[in-house]
Amino acid sequence: MRKTFLASAAFIGMAATCSAWSLDLVRAYQAALQNDAQFQAALRERDAGLQYQEIGRSNLLPVLQWSYSDSQNKLTRTQDILGKSVTDSPDYRSQSNVLSLRQPLVNFEGLARYRQGVAQTSQSLATFDVQANALAIRLMEAYANVLFTKEQVALTQAELNSLREVMKANEAMWKKGESTRTDVLETRSRYLISEAQFLEAQASLDFAQRQLEGIAGDEVRSEFENMRGPRQDFTLRPLLPATIEEWQQLAHDNNPDIRALRHAMEAARQDMERSRAGHLPRLDLVASVSRSLSETVNTINQRLNNQSTGVQLTLPLYSGGAVSATSQQTAANYEKSQALLNAKINEVMVDLRKQFNQIRTGGTRIEALKEAVDSAENLVIAVRKSITGGQRVNADLLNAMQQLHTVKKDQAQARLSYLQAWLRIKAHTGLVDEQDMEQIAAYFR
Repeated sequence: MRKTFLASAAFIGMAATCSAWSLDLVRAYQAALQNDAQFQAALRERDAGLQYQEIGRSNLLPVLQWSYSDSQNKLTRTQDILGKSVTDSPDYRSQSNVLSLRQPLVNFEGLARYRQGVAQTSQSLATFDVQANALAIRLMEAYANVLFTKEQVALTQAELNSLREVMKANEAMWKKGESTRTDVLETRSRYLISEAQFLEAQASLDFAQRQLEGIAGDEVRSEFENMRGPRQDFTLRPLLPATIEEWQQLAHDNNPDIRALRHAMEAARQDMERSRAGHLPRLDLVASVSRSLSETVNTINQRLNNQSTGVQLTLPLYSGGAVSATSQQTAANYEKSQALLNAKINEVMVDLRKQFNQIRTGGTRIEALKEAVDSAENLVIAVRKSITGGQRVNADLLNAMQQLHTVKKDQAQARLSYLQAWLRIKAHTGLVDEQDMEQIAAYFR
């Protein structure tokens, strides 16, 4: 059964009242469902698309029509009576009251329009799923960008603090004659570069927060400080299913983009059938009840009550070649929809394999970077001791500190990239929902 994207509306409303909550991924997702302008537009588009089926069904249902007219007539009438021209000018009032019913019995065009409406409604629902997945991905990217830039601010701040200590130590040693002026200048140069990087990271963080605010709404602004990065015990879960072939089959059956284009192809096929129906007969049941007074000049001052029931057969013969041209046009559009579907399937399968490989290699990369961070931290400690013993110089310490900063940055990026790839592979194989976002949120402390 198709998941309902807004099934947690009641919970969302409750969460919106709890502004004191920390801005974890689920909280941001709930806020985005209410505030993201693109998603709200998608909701309205889905509501409009639901009417395609009703519009199509109307072609198979009866049409009931009532008309009424009331007119005052002034007539000049000339008649030839016994060779003489006689003219009179009667004034009279005419009334007409008609209730008519038409029920299609055999209507190939109406049947095609109904089936086309069903396909268009299904396409609208699938397109909404595409937009819902797009919201989850956009939110995850914005959320991850805020966390990553916060991590860069923190890392750069820590580097500044460390460089400040080294710089003070260099100056003190230089005054004692135990160091060179070169060490002082070299450390100061690294400090100034790190200071510029810190200001740049702060500007990037402000921009990233504004992007997240644009998706989740102004209400989350006060919660930015409560955002937490990935947990220290970043334990990777096994990817299930385990093979790319199984993921490809899931994507082939459930991918919202593919489903939308399949329904679009069916709508195009029914449009082709509708055009071809222009050559086919139509049979309708017709019935009417009418009451009239002085309806024509020959029935002045006469009241007529008429009830009629029957069938009407319409057989198209020639319409200037419009039916044939329209049939060829819709056939070309149907072939175009087939080509678009095949192109989308290829695109999804390629990106699916990319995300699958990124998850597999990302796990190994995360484990390797974890060890690299430990090694870089130990290297900084070892270099400090070696400088004291005269075995290393100041430049070695600066390089070790820069290496630690780089490795920690790579570790933060690798973790967030892994989670983004996991979300994208889920989006390729169905509709992302709140449960999926909760699984990702569990990776954050």
